[in-house]
Amino acid sequence: MKNLLLISENFYPEDFGINDLIPKFKSSGYKVYVLTQTPSYPYDKPYKGYKNRLFQVEEKDGVVIYRVFSLLWRKKSFLPKTLAYLFFALISSITILFIKRKKFDSVFVYQVGPLTQIIPALFSKLIFKNKISIWILDLWPYTVWGFGLKKNLVLEFLLNTFCKIAYKYSDNILVSNEGFIEKINFYVPNKKIHFIPQWIPNDINYLYNDYEFKFNPLDINFLFAGNVGKVQNLENIITAFSSCPEKYVLHVVGDGSNLSKLKELSKGLNCENVIFHGRVPFSEISNWLLSADVLIISLIDKLSFNLTVPAKFQAYLGAFKPILGVINGETAKLINTNQLGLTAHPDNIIEIKEQTNKFKKENAFYNKKASEKLLNESYDFEKIVVKIIKIIDNERNNISRR
Repeated sequence: MKNLLLISENFYPEDFGINDLIPKFKSSGYKVYVLTQTPSYPYDKPYKGYKNRLFQVEEKDGVVIYRVFSLLWRKKSFLPKTLAYLFFALISSITILFIKRKKFDSVFVYQVGPLTQIIPALFSKLIFKNKISIWILDLWPYTVWGFGLKKNLVLEFLLNTFCKIAYKYSDNILVSNEGFIEKINFYVPNKKIHFIPQWIPNDINYLYNDYEFKFNPLDINFLFAGNVGKVQNLENIITAFSSCPEKYVLHVVGDGSNLSKLKELSKGLNCENVIFHGRVPFSEISNWLLSADVLIISLIDKLSFNLTVPAKFQAYLGAFKPILGVINGETAKLINTNQLGLTAHPDNIIEIKEQTNKFKKENAFYNKKASEKLLNESYDFEKIVVKIIKIIDNERNNISRR
């Protein structure tokens, strides 16, 4: 049996796409081991049933899970977050020395968030000659600058050097967005990079089961679902809604570091048509998507985010509802090219308001067939999984031949 070590800061019971891959890895003949940390996203406190210990081992459905201590600083400022990222990289690298009881055929890094998650994989490669596959969902160093960290010569040099090392010594690079390829090739020219997009999370069930809430059918109900942070640009959206007709109602479902500030903004603007519902169980999110008239996807206007197609885009497609994209770049292009809704510049509050007011209960500018085509041709889970496993298997077979 082939042994696969998966490294990720986030793993079950947290809701991330990597959870969907585990059964597929197993059915392809891999014994799966996971190196992760105490589950705490997005609350910054351990999930019920877990304690934040230095090291613990559990087994679930045949998967061995190694969990290390987590610095619960996700909602803190830049410095505590950075220390938390580096701490995971350090303690995971040390842990690899103790769990290396049998040779891993492959090491797979699921990189949502910090690229520092590759450090234990690089350490393993240095010591045990493993091969590394990394699936990049957040593009460094551009994401770092996109979150507002100011550039200086020293920091830029350090980040560029680290990224070059990470990309150079990765045997397989997979990216969730085609726009990443050119940027990574700047660091590793001519290296083959595989485009592997995200899919609709398997936990989303679009069979509406008449959940307890009901949106007012007389309103035009807009829904934003997901992480509520600074980069989601909800300040401008709420400001735009403050001057929209009352029947245009914005529902915000989710939690995050910026939620309290957004509530204060909404209160200050007297936005009675903005409702915060907080975080809901992931299993119920489809009810919210299907109940809305329009789904909102938004990010600030920064290069790193303009290159990104957020994971919620695929989830929105599956609900077959028109999308309001307060976003630029790749996502806006997909929305406009495929007639999936309307877009507005993230910094133009007047344009956001004007585009919002164009939505009705029935929208001639929405093409359901285009959504179906995109889902079937570009975001089909089974097709994507086959590509990922083929990439990993090819590298493993190359190792065997060497």
